[in-house]
Amino acid sequence: MQTTTLKDAKNAIAIVIFVNLFQTCYSGDIYELEYSKLPKLFTLDPYEECFLEPGGLYCVVDIQLQAQTVNDIWYLIKNYSSEPLAHLRHDILHKGICVTKRCNVSEEHSKNVTYDKKIVESFLTKCMTRELEEAYQLEGNVSVRYCEDKVYSRSFNIFDWVYVAIILGIVIMNGIGTVYDVWRKKREIKLDSRNGRLTPVYAVVLGFLCTLYDYMGSGPLWQDNIVIEADACRQLWWTHFIYINNYLDVPTACYDITWYLAADMQLFCYGTLVMMIIWKFPSLSRYVFGLLMIIAIIVPGLQTYIFNYYPIIPPYSE
Repeated sequence: MQTTTLKDAKNAIAIVIFVNLFQTCYSGDIYELEYSKLPKLFTLDPYEECFLEPGGLYCVVDIQLQAQTVNDIWYLIKNYSSEPLAHLRHDILHKGICVTKRCNVSEEHSKNVTYDKKIVESFLTKCMTRELEEAYQLEGNVSVRYCEDKVYSRSFNIFDWVYVAIILGIVIMNGIGTVYDVWRKKREIKLDSRNGRLTPVYAVVLGFLCTLYDYMGSGPLWQDNIVIEADACRQLWWTHFIYINNYLDVPTACYDITWYLAADMQLFCYGTLVMMIIWKFPSLSRYVFGLLMIIAIIVPGLQTYIFNYYPIIPPYSE
């Protein structure tokens, strides 16, 4: 009996392995060798080196690929990009381009295209199409996100100095208070309030994001990621202090991982209200918890249906 069971288990394992291999080979994915033939999805030219020569111009762009006639590369790109939940779109390339070096732009011409988006898009479309035609028999329509003619930097403003002064003041007062408490052997004052524990630390982080954050570096994607987030924090900081930032529908969020802090604070308030009702009316506890369970089931279902959300955690692209 045990021998038969073991044999059945081995057969089942063999079937599972065979099915997985079959799906891997025939699921529509392309082989690694074919994938290597596709244009690189993300490429960045050297950033600082672009500005070593006079008239340096660096642009971050998206390139929409096109083909006059269907060839093998274009067929692979369209086939691979047809499953957005499993694969990234390979018909749109994302590049950081040193225009003056890669496209042989003169210093005088680079000064002109820096401040005219249409001119630089037209020029880069011709430049990138020339490269794509030579390598892949494809064309590219360029959309410029932004261009820089020098390494990103900014000077300190009054808000930066105020934030630095506040932080230094807190550090100094904390040091003096710690020394005094040790000397007098005083007990530490505890903040029992949830808001009292969380909000001061949260405020220090938000202050950094609103002031010094975008001052800390530079790079080809600095403006596209750090600078726009810092700008969003300068506009939306107040929503974080009252913990409603997770309800905002904005193009760029301020420190978006803090949605959890807002949700946690809101659930804490809702939970406190529910517990007060149950404490006041114990006989209603089963009905209250039953109602909450029904709401917790129905609301996500309605949101998924109305807004066409993916019902389960989607697979990560590539």
